[in-house]
Amino acid sequence: MGESGALDFGPAMPTISYALAIPLIAGGLVARYLVVNVALPIFWSPVANIPGPSAPGFWGSNLYGLFNSKISWKLHEEFMQKFGRTFRVFGVAKFDQRLLTLDPVAIGYILRKTSIYQRPWPTKAFISSIIGDSLFSSEGLKHKCQRRIADHAFGERNLQSFLPTIFARASQMTEKWISIVEKSEDGQAKFDVAEWVVRLGLDIIGEVSLGVEINSLREKNNLLHETYTELFNVLLKRQHPLLTFFGIQVPRLQPYIPTEVFATLTRCKAIVHDFGMKLIQEKRRILDSAEKCPHRDFLTLFLKANTHPDVPYEQRMSDKELLDIVNTMLSAGSETTALAILWTLHYLSLHPEVQDRLQEELLTVPTYSPSQVCGEEEMVELYKAIDSLPWLDAIIKETLRLSPSVHSSIRVAMVDDEIPLVKPMVMRDGTTSSTLKVKRGQWIHLPYEACNVDREIWGDDAWEFKPERWNCLPEAVSQLPGAYHHLMSFGAGPRGCIGMKFAHMEMKVVLHQIVSCLSFRAVENLSIIKGTS
Repeated sequence: MGESGALDFGPAMPTISYALAIPLIAGGLVARYLVVNVALPIFWSPVANIPGPSAPGFWGSNLYGLFNSKISWKLHEEFMQKFGRTFRVFGVAKFDQRLLTLDPVAIGYILRKTSIYQRPWPTKAFISSIIGDSLFSSEGLKHKCQRRIADHAFGERNLQSFLPTIFARASQMTEKWISIVEKSEDGQAKFDVAEWVVRLGLDIIGEVSLGVEINSLREKNNLLHETYTELFNVLLKRQHPLLTFFGIQVPRLQPYIPTEVFATLTRCKAIVHDFGMKLIQEKRRILDSAEKCPHRDFLTLFLKANTHPDVPYEQRMSDKELLDIVNTMLSAGSETTALAILWTLHYLSLHPEVQDRLQEELLTVPTYSPSQVCGEEEMVELYKAIDSLPWLDAIIKETLRLSPSVHSSIRVAMVDDEIPLVKPMVMRDGTTSSTLKVKRGQWIHLPYEACNVDREIWGDDAWEFKPERWNCLPEAVSQLPGAYHHLMSFGAGPRGCIGMKFAHMEMKVVLHQIVSCLSFRAVENLSIIKGTS
């Protein structure tokens, strides 16, 4: 302290202007990100000792081949035989080291532990950008609340009440197909079966989930059908990865990114938003009034359950969440079942002997006719008779085994964990481990379709369409944790497909109706390509 009483701190400290500090801080953050997320994973990775294929270059990925439907089955089997049931793969680049497991015990454990293993944020963001924040993308308490209300709506009693709609629409489409065939000179006709079945699926899901008649089977230029067709088609188009990245990470930017993909996505979502909000407001008005609500659709049941005294106010869904559910039902609820029906017809067209045997069985149960006046109880009895047909049941299971609507799924570990295995795995250094140790942030691929065609589990003929296999399955099949007869087609665990029973019911009714009346043959020189989703 000097004579004047002032404090003396020595020589003045150098100062850095804000103009220089900001880029230095930004540069430091970028450098830290590159070290932690790029450099370290290359030179030191917690999964480095786990065997797996090499990276095809710095920006190379093993996922392209694993997702390519032409070689997917073969490549999964090749990697499994070489590296074991759990192995390391490279994602978007050499620094993106992930795991992929075909171990049934590990898959079951991961899908049961929903608080530990969740969908990665890019997956959730991508789903949310298309159909909103609903059952497919929500996690934790929010998902439990949505699932609780949805489980009530998908109860057996409610599902049975939708049978008249499914029978009527299936009959309507069948009559149109018969009319097309009858107009031909030789009793045969070639037409786009996929277009019709997708329209059928939209009409059915519109009535049973929303309580509205979309009428896409009658109206060729139906707005809602065209909107969803355009939406799904545009998602198949490629654009620059950086544009996709920013559009998914910040969905609010999508309307301002000048690409066809995001422009179409924005326009389609606006159409669905207007349709859904008007529908929610009208149903709420009816429920709040003295009028008796004439519908038992999913949306009405959701609205009723959402205001039930047992549901705490803070756990009730907002209009935005209800709108997301409307979008989810219209998109996922119609497309996935339609796809399963189309694959069934395709396999039948390739195997006439299977189709002939099926037609003989179907004729033991009368088809539904619109002229019949059937009550709900009669409809239930008719469906029970269809549901008990063993050959139809085996064909549907075999179709869903070979061609599930979802190729694979992915989870990220939210904490460090140890995953049990069906048998010890051999590491790259020759040691063995009876568990799979993962660090927080580790991505794990779950190849549903590869599990369904695993020849070590299903037998040497697993890649062939053989419905008769369901008369006597290999004992190893029971190890698979799938929600539907051990198949992974509908997932497993608490997040398994909530619409599984409804899809099963719709498939059986529609196939019984059309295959009882018509035969299907493959068109010569027409290639059917399987995509992945």
